[in-house]
Amino acid sequence: MKRYVVIIACALLTMAMATTAEARRFGIKGGMNLSSTDFKAAAVTGYEVGVAMQFDLPLWFSIQPDLVYSVLGTSVGELQEHIGVGYVKLPVNVQWGPRFMNKNIRAFVQASPYVGYAVSQDLGLEWGDMDRFSYGAGLGIGVQLWFFQLTAQYNWNLGALENFKNTSIEDFDKSKVNGATIGVAFMFGKNK
Repeated sequence: MKRYVVIIACALLTMAMATTAEARRFGIKGGMNLSSTDFKAAAVTGYEVGVAMQFDLPLWFSIQPDLVYSVLGTSVGELQEHIGVGYVKLPVNVQWGPRFMNKNIRAFVQASPYVGYAVSQDLGLEWGDMDRFSYGAGLGIGVQLWFFQLTAQYNWNLGALENFKNTSIEDFDKSKVNGATIGVAFMFGKNK
């Protein structure tokens, strides 16, 4: 039940912000993830791709919900075996920063609560051993130059990656995947 409340709250927040928006832009985005679990494993590079919608609000605020496919992972063991999970994620980026040159240039900070659902994995385990629902938050910075947006952010997953009660990988029990994301987006639409 708690999961559904989080998803509904994110959707309502996005719709409420959109009704007061001054300008709307949509975009495509891609990026690189550097992620690891919280049990002293090596970090692994992944990727994310998706779409974004940006709404400008008063007082230099913007809200930018994204829908992305994001691959997170880690390396474990003496052989540094790579494991990874692909999520469909819905981050709602709340951005604040001044605009310059007729609103075409801005630097901003952002907070990004998100929810996600695992749709692929290369752990070699059954889905029953894994908690497919993910949620968390990120903090980051960015710059937007006309239609080009560059962001850097650190994300904290607040839900456990797996609950391996019936497996031999005890290190994963209740572990979380955290990490940094560097993203690039191309935004289409006009500033008002």
